[in-house]
Amino acid sequence: MVDNFERAKTSIKTETEGEENIHNSYQGIYKQFVEIMKALGVVAVDTVGKEFDPQVHEAIMQEESTVYPEGIVIEEFQRGFKIGDKLLRPAMVKVSAGPGPVSASLDLPLDEALRSD
Repeated sequence: MVDNFERAKTSIKTETEGEENIHNSYQGIYKQFVEIMKALGVVAVDTVGKEFDPQVHEAIMQEESTVYPEGIVIEEFQRGFKIGDKLLRPAMVKVSAGPGPVSASLDLPLDEALRSD
């Protein structure tokens, strides 16, 4: 449900006064929903920059990265939620595969690397 609220937020434009009222109404309902979730003890699963944990993350993609070491979450596609130690929904994430293989030709001088022997 929180995903639908967030999708709706991105589609609301505040260009006219009528749309401003819709935006304000939406914000009020969303704030109440978030407060209820907090009162129940619902928290979001930490993702980007954290080590991949199959107990709370669902890896849907893996990508080479020179910024993040192997096994670190680099992008979140869908937020995950927990209450205490109980997982309500895993976070769908992209995980770093590390920097990838280094080409052996990079160690050679340019004329040798380009040779097609």
